[in-house]
Amino acid sequence: MLPVVVAGSTRRYAAAAIAVLVRPSDATNGDTHAWPLGDLAGTDCVVLNGSDATTVLDAARTAHEGDVWESAGATYDVAFRPLLPDERTCADVRRP
Repeated sequence: MLPVVVAGSTRRYAAAAIAVLVRPSDATNGDTHAWPLGDLAGTDCVVLNGSDATTVLDAARTAHEGDVWESAGATYDVAFRPLLPDERTCADVRRP
């Protein structure tokens, strides 16, 4: 098995997709950002790739820990997680 980190490597991992982990929030201590894609209601995770991933990550560059995201009038805590090469779905991210 190859090592996970190659000593001396400067190459960064470029994820092909990201998981967006979502939960409702009533926090008021951070800034509020407009969610740039569809409605987050009713989901706790979504996998994005291509232009959708780029759109969300571009919006996330201005966010800080404690900020919330607004979608369809509700606010959410959102966490971004790059998918590893063997991961494809939210179920893969939630492995025990």
